[in-house]
Amino acid sequence: MLLGALIAAFALVIPTSAFASHDLGIYKVEKHLDLDSDEISATVSCTPGDYALDGMWRIDHADQDDDDIYSTTLGRAVDVVSAYPSIGNGPSSSGHRDAYNFTFEKNAIGRAQVKMWVVCIGQNTHQTNGHSHALTVTPHQSLATPAGAFDTTATPCPTNTFISTPGFNINPTTGDPNPLLGHVSTDIMSSNMRNWSWYIDTSQDGGAPTIDYYWSCVSRKLVANGGENHKLVYRHDGQTTTAINPTGSNEGWQTVRQSCGAAYKAVVAGFTFPFVNTFHDPNPDFPFASYPEPFLWFLGMDPQPKSRDFRFDNADSVAHNVTTDLICLNYRTT
Repeated sequence: MLLGALIAAFALVIPTSAFASHDLGIYKVEKHLDLDSDEISATVSCTPGDYALDGMWRIDHADQDDDDIYSTTLGRAVDVVSAYPSIGNGPSSSGHRDAYNFTFEKNAIGRAQVKMWVVCIGQNTHQTNGHSHALTVTPHQSLATPAGAFDTTATPCPTNTFISTPGFNINPTTGDPNPLLGHVSTDIMSSNMRNWSWYIDTSQDGGAPTIDYYWSCVSRKLVANGGENHKLVYRHDGQTTTAINPTGSNEGWQTVRQSCGAAYKAVVAGFTFPFVNTFHDPNPDFPFASYPEPFLWFLGMDPQPKSRDFRFDNADSVAHNVTTDLICLNYRTT
């Protein structure tokens, strides 16, 4: 009887929903693209009205050119002119950034193949105790920024938010972008998860191109509902440095995996490496021989549920370090 009375008293003190956290709807959408013409644009969309958290690409293949046998073949095959979040056009779109737009410029003589992904999250949590909670994601954009280094220090995400939807759109000074335009060597968050930094080489343009940058801020606190308040649980996975070995004279690459661990999803990822000295391929018949080429190339990344696979190509004779980074989001709220 005493035990029953204690249990009853405990039930009066503790609300029935005290331990009722909510699951988040985190998922990814992917699309394969064959580049049969010189420039192709494509969009990958979440369910209309949901939020895109990150968008990415991976250059997978370029038809072999017998006159171009050097180790940067795959890196040079495709330029990524834009990869940025956008508002979808679905019938139930709420004005959220629920899609990513990509523009690829093909330099390869033959066909090239790329893969695109977007990591998405539902605009509301899953229902528990008959209700759900809405997320708050605030979009930001910097228009017509001079090319080169850029970071969001002037307009960081506020306290108790994390940065998401990093993206860029290069505006060439000519209608047809020059080859090798847009080599990305920095595309990474700060350790406090509230800033983003880019370095994109546009020296091949020859003019004064500008770049539009995009990001969003995801609030830790969810919209109250059902008499409850909940928060997102997220953490910075830390910056991991990996040596990328030379790939030699044949085409090759190295994959770097960084993982969040149990109960967390890798929702936003970034990378950085020094802009390694440029060189010219010794083949005078190569159609772009007049353009200097970087030694180290970012070929893209693949979002796994709990990790990211980053792909790099090192054409130098020595190893070079790259740094990768993750924001890990627990699939349940507090």
